Amino acid sequence: MKIPLPTGLLEIHFFRKQTINPTSDTEIVTMEIIAITIVSLLILGMLTGIAVLLAYKLSERDIFFTRVPEGEIIVVTYSERVGKYIGNISDYWIHPKSGKVSFGYPPANVSMPTDIFGSGIYWLGLSPIAKRYSYMFHWDKYAKNVDSVTGNETAEYTIVPRRERVDSVYLRAQYAVQVSGAENSDGLPGTYFLNITVEMVDVGTALFKIKSPGWLSALTGQVTAVMRDFVGTQTLESINRMKAEIPDGKTVSTSVGPRKSAFQAEFLKLNDSTVGNPSIESNYGVKIIAVSFLGYKIDTVGGNPAQTASIAKWTAEKAGEAAIATARKAKIAAESESEIIRIKAEGSAKATELTGNAEAEVIVSKGRAEAEAFYSMGRAKADAVVLAGKAEAEAAEITGEKVAAAAAKLTEAVSTNPHYGAIVLAAAIQNQKTATTLVIGQGAVPTVEVGGKK
Repeated sequence: MKIPLPTGLLEIHFFRKQTINPTSDTEIVTMEIIAITIVSLLILGMLTGIAVLLAYKLSERDIFFTRVPEGEIIVVTYSERVGKYIGNISDYWIHPKSGKVSFGYPPANVSMPTDIFGSGIYWLGLSPIAKRYSYMFHWDKYAKNVDSVTGNETAEYTIVPRRERVDSVYLRAQYAVQVSGAENSDGLPGTYFLNITVEMVDVGTALFKIKSPGWLSALTGQVTAVMRDFVGTQTLESINRMKAEIPDGKTVSTSVGPRKSAFQAEFLKLNDSTVGNPSIESNYGVKIIAVSFLGYKIDTVGGNPAQTASIAKWTAEKAGEAAIATARKAKIAAESESEIIRIKAEGSAKATELTGNAEAEVIVSKGRAEAEAFYSMGRAKADAVVLAGKAEAEAAEITGEKVAAAAAKLTEAVSTNPHYGAIVLAAAIQNQKTATTLVIGQGAVPTVEVGGKK
């Protein structure tokens, strides 16, 4: 018999299966959004990495992007015209339109080029319209001379000219300046070696308003003129003193603190504008920060008879000074040698004295020891003699006592039995092999005959 199942149970069962893992439309949409976000971030990260790598590679060729090292300034041109200035300089900013350099931070109304990835890479512009400006730059650098014998560097310098195409300018840099034929107050011509430290104040003026050969050559001419005038007021002695006291040419110490040296002040005047003489900042777009005095050398050939005479006089004086210096060295060497000999002699005499004192002390000590030994030996012998005498005396005393005792006994025997006493006395004398007279008591024992003899 079949029992029919209620259809309601099947419906309930179907409903329960549908509600075991419920997933609403809202949850599905949320999961899809999360997945899309993750994929988008991954793609964005990959694209960013690719973009960074692509920008870096393109900046090496100045295509769309360009790289500006720290401390440098570049000029971007559009169709051979200045488009903008870009500077990667800490604590300074350069106006993108005028090229003027200022300390601090730009105002809010000035739109500045942006370092895209914080690695000195900037947007250059659409290539090939936007280009990085380059130009031929002339400058000098120093190389120290090397002694051909020792191989060591000397105090003299050789100027090394440089000429290269460059595509940037430094905010601050040092340049060599050699001033030849400068005549001092003694009439001696010489060559002077300087190092000037220059800072940019207007890149547009420095690069585009100075005729060839450029701003540095023009500035070098100004510095050379100042150096010639300054050397003309100085003796060789004062120049040497100045170089020793202020080798950097910057400041000197005073009771009220450091101040600019007279040497430095002469060159810094070029930064200031005077009537009829605009400053180098206005003319060349740069300013002098410092001038270092590296050294000099006196020329060996004069350009005129007066200089030739001054050189001959100076040469003779140098030769005389060299001779005097040599004589002084010889004198010092002789005095030193004499002092060494004296010290040695004093040392030898002192050693001899000490040796003699030591030997005398040894002799005295040995004599004292021998005397003490002799004294001890004599005393010992004397003590021995005394002891021997005392012993003999004691022995004699003991012997006398024994003889007295024997005599007393003999006296007593004779008194008791004269005949027996005579026999005993004779036997004692026989034993002693001699004849003796014994005092017994108050009488005398007569001498007796032994063996028929008296």
